[in-house]
Amino acid sequence: MGLFQDGPKEDTDVRNVVLQETSQAVVFAAALFAVVLVVEAEVVVVVVVVVVVVVVVVVVVVVVVVVIV
Repeated sequence: MGLFQDGPKEDTDVRNVVLQETSQAVVFAAALFAVVLVVEAEVVVVVVVVVVVVVVVVVVVVVVVVVIV
């Protein structure tokens, strides 16, 4: 059981694309966060970055659930 059940080839392709996009988003967010830390930006900027990352993750999860279900 679970989200990643065996299915048609198309489902697998979609899952691979979604996973790839998700990993790219995570890497980008991590890089952005690292830059913010290095620059020692204000706390507000860090909060904004964290909020953006959370929103992106939520959107990706919703898309995955909608596509697979």
